[in-house]
Amino acid sequence: SATESTPVVEEALLAYALLGDEARLTALLERGIVNVMATDKDDKMAIDLAKRGSYNKETKEWVQSEGHKACVALLVEPMNKAYEEACASATESTPVVEEALLAYALLGDEARLTALLERGIVNVMATDKDDKMAIDLAKRGSYNKETEEWVQSEGHKACVALLVEPMNKAYEEACASATESTPAVEEALRFYAEYGDEARLTALLERGIINMVYHTPDEAEHVVMESDHPYKDYADDMNLLELPGHESMLVWFDPQTKTEKDYDYLTFWHDEGKAAHYGEKKYSGGRDGSSENWPTFDNPLHIPAGKCTVGFVSDGSRNDWGWRLTAASASEHAKQHAIVAVKAAVGLAKEKSHTACVALLEEAMNKA
Repeated sequence: SATESTPVVEEALLAYALLGDEARLTALLERGIVNVMATDKDDKMAIDLAKRGSYNKETKEWVQSEGHKACVALLVEPMNKAYEEACASATESTPVVEEALLAYALLGDEARLTALLERGIVNVMATDKDDKMAIDLAKRGSYNKETEEWVQSEGHKACVALLVEPMNKAYEEACASATESTPAVEEALRFYAEYGDEARLTALLERGIINMVYHTPDEAEHVVMESDHPYKDYADDMNLLELPGHESMLVWFDPQTKTEKDYDYLTFWHDEGKAAHYGEKKYSGGRDGSSENWPTFDNPLHIPAGKCTVGFVSDGSRNDWGWRLTAASASEHAKQHAIVAVKAAVGLAKEKSHTACVALLEEAMNKA
């Protein structure tokens, strides 16, 4: 009886996608009343649910049936249409415009990404809930569940090429007025190193606003805690994390950190009573390309106490590298911040064999 999208209609959309019910989803979409951008309580859209498939409790894996694949195909076109309609009237970057940017990059949709960028309204620095930018999604490509690998299509490669120039421009604008190292300046440093942009990297280094001096971590100001690598099955650990003499600390994880999402996780409890926790209740993910929510060096977890209890739980299968965390005072984090960005830039330049950029960075570090 619905003549427009209602909460129940949106629930039906999400349910049919989750179940891979092609027939009912087709019938619902043909009504033309549903908001295909609707999300569930975990902020997942119907197309995300169909891509993921159903969870098999025996194998502890997500399985995408033929019905799910058909549902994905059914949803792509109306979602593209919805994004196009939302972007058509936009005169500036909005959440929907940014979602469209990320979606086109994720799908490797060169034509639609080109059209959107030509509008000149989009914030190319926008990130998704996992803090990934459009260029990161395009570089990563699509996940192939059969081979358990990320595959970058020609469309994805074209999207990366499309995004490089507007991102360079955005970084230049962000750095132009900076008088000291900021997160945007450090991102620009890493970006220029990764893409071998010798000219822009030279110009940025000549500004003299990036701290190149190495800081030896102060043992009294930081502590490191980690799991086995890989971690063990059926873990149920509780360990005290303490930074003596401090009333608060910042916590971040090593970039290598990976666990099975939702099933192998950490919690920062106030104490062993487990009555309250800091941050999110479960920190997990990264295995098989799954989403993750680990606090990072650039976006650490603030714990307003000098100690807490770290709980780690794992089930009986599908392990990965594990985790390593650092807890430090705010002053220690600030001292490490700039040099971490420089070291990351050197690593990216070396990984991509941009020898000129490596030489520029190492010369600047040696001079400092």
